Amino acid sequence: MTAMSAIHVVSIRDFISADLDIKKSAMTFVEKEVEYAPSDDIIIDFSNVKSITPEFAHQYLMSKRKIKKEIHEVNLPSHVESTIKKAQKSIDK
Repeated sequence: MTAMSAIHVVSIRDFISADLDIKKSAMTFVEKEVEYAPSDDIIIDFSNVKSITPEFAHQYLMSKRKIKKEIHEVNLPSHVESTIKKAQKSIDK
């Protein structure tokens, strides 16, 4: 019998708000909800997120990079996905 790894799902909107605009919230969210989640495979659910600032996206990605877990984003509205992709490009430069 093989062991099945658990997947931990976190709704970012429930933790912060529908408007992801506070940079410190991104860091706190990743550090508390993701880093200490009981699994190494994390799904961050962006359902019902209305907006996201570039600063939040940047801090979220920087905090995410520090954690040694598999993190996947799901249900990203197109405008949120676009903001995160732009932040990722600026980090990769």
